[in-house]
Amino acid sequence: MWCNFLQNGAKIKFLSWLSSVWFVVDICVFIKLLFLDEIICYSSAAIKWRVICLFLVITIMDN
Repeated sequence: MWCNFLQNGAKIKFLSWLSSVWFVVDICVFIKLLFLDEIICYSSAAIKWRVICLFLVITIMDN
């Protein structure tokens, strides 16, 4: 699986996809916070930190 990320084109596509997905997720979380409890905010923040860690692992492996 990691071999695909070592190719520049695949990695750039993955990172741009990841950033666009989290932009949409941030908007959805903001909308949910207007109507629902803060539990959703905590769970989405935990998921976001996992994705950030995955991004750091990919960056470190590329170096």
